[in-house]
Amino acid sequence: MKKALKTAILLAFPAALTLWAAEVWQTKPYTDWTDKDIQKIMSDSPWAKKLSVALPMSGGPGGGPIPPSTTGSTGGRGGGRSGPQGTAASGGGDPGIAGDVQLGTGVPETVLLVRWRTALVVNEALAKSKYGADAGTSPDAKKMLEPEPKYYVIWINGLPANLRPQNAEAKQAMLKDSVLNPKDKNSIPAEDIQFAGQGRATDFFYLFPKSAALTADDKEVEFVTKLGKTAIKAKFKLKDMEINGKLDL
Repeated sequence: MKKALKTAILLAFPAALTLWAAEVWQTKPYTDWTDKDIQKIMSDSPWAKKLSVALPMSGGPGGGPIPPSTTGSTGGRGGGRSGPQGTAASGGGDPGIAGDVQLGTGVPETVLLVRWRTALVVNEALAKSKYGADAGTSPDAKKMLEPEPKYYVIWINGLPANLRPQNAEAKQAMLKDSVLNPKDKNSIPAEDIQFAGQGRATDFFYLFPKSAALTADDKEVEFVTKLGKTAIKAKFKLKDMEINGKLDL
């Protein structure tokens, strides 16, 4: 009897450990996510990378000086800025964080959040944040969950507005430096960059063609862009971006 009980406990332990280690996007429907769950998805998950960078004083040709103090966007229900219309970047506020921080060296750096904007889990977090208890029934919330058929969209939120290119030449220079680098495969260049936001902070949306399909076998993909001379790099592990065995990009 004791031996049988011991065996049952040993068999149950790995299952309990797996359940304990499972993430919220694997264990709960998005309509049950709390504010804490949403914050984790939007700022500390396989789809969101937090970077601290020293931003340039301008965005390149056509750009102007950054004001002495800038702040990124914060959000909550119904807050934040919408993305450009016509892409999966549109709709929803930003429950994440971004803004200026001061390092011990006295060098100002900005905390950026780089997110995989077309991932369903990210759109679910935005829908739940914006519509709350109505996220599962609101027609507008459901529209936010519709897939983007043509592009993968990478979203950097809360950039100083003066980093936005001021003319076509500056935008083309930024496009040239913006790529997705799958491991052991050719780079995927951005086809477009779109912008949203008013005042002193702007969200950047980088559009990459889905015709250059990514798969879990690619293992890892790195997003790379430049703001002036400052390189922005964020690596995403594709295996961690699977939900129920399906890659969510």
